[in-house]
Amino acid sequence: MNPIKQNAIQILTAMIEKDNQSGEEGSYDGNKIHEMTDIEPRDINDAVEILTQHELIKTTTVLIGGAPYKFITTKATSKGKYAYYENQIL
Repeated sequence: MNPIKQNAIQILTAMIEKDNQSGEEGSYDGNKIHEMTDIEPRDINDAVEILTQHELIKTTTVLIGGAPYKFITTKATSKGKYAYYENQIL
């Protein structure tokens, strides 16, 4: 499987399962995603970009100062949750 796709699936799954566990819609920064998935920052950036392009997550981005991540926070969209529950992520 494409490693970017695999990471994207793992990230979206981790976010939605964490939301379900807490009972609240969460907002996740790069460090939290790394903690939940053990994916390296550069690979998180690639996966988050793909998930954002497919409108499965919504991100708050930063032009400078967010290193090593290219975003500040992200959260699952309704489309992302639907894809998760239908087992059709990407």
